[in-house]
Amino acid sequence: MFDNIGAKIKTLAKVVCWTGIAASVIWGISLIAAGAATRNGGAVVLSGLLVIVLGALASWVGSFLTYGFGEMVENSDIRTELAVKEAMKKEEQSSKRPALTRGVQTVEKPPESSRGSQPSR
Repeated sequence: MFDNIGAKIKTLAKVVCWTGIAASVIWGISLIAAGAATRNGGAVVLSGLLVIVLGALASWVGSFLTYGFGEMVENSDIRTELAVKEAMKKEEQSSKRPALTRGVQTVEKPPESSRGSQPSR
């Protein structure tokens, strides 16, 4: 449900945008039809045209914030994954690197399996 939330937010922004555009067009057409049916409906027809144009534009511009937020969440997830991979890579490299000692001789322990195989005295 909450996996890949950035893409879901972006999809929601698209759906809301297209729904707003469709609603603006339907409302504008209904105003134009109502204005055309009356004798002096020029102002209503003009308002219908304005609703179509400005409503669609407002829906489109309004979706920018939601879509941008979804993009930020998605990029944040990507950056987090890259940071974790980089940290694991550095940790792996540091574990492979030999320890630096100054003048101290290190003695390695024999493997555990060879200790038990020696005969006891």
